[in-house]
Amino acid sequence: MHDLKGSGGIEENASLIMMLHRDIEETPNEGELHLAKARSGQAGRTINLVFTGNRLTFGEMANEYI
Repeated sequence: MHDLKGSGGIEENASLIMMLHRDIEETPNEGELHLAKARSGQAGRTINLVFTGNRLTFGEMANEYI
């Protein structure tokens, strides 16, 4: 969450912070959703996603990708 330092208190006031990441060189059709902060849940959890480029959307990854 160091990316949020100096962002006007977002880090300390937010109940939930999610960060979307996609490495277009290594895995262009995949992405990750990082739960960086969750006051009432599991912080530090990463959810794998599949990226659909022609629609610019992310979706739940099917078991064959995991």
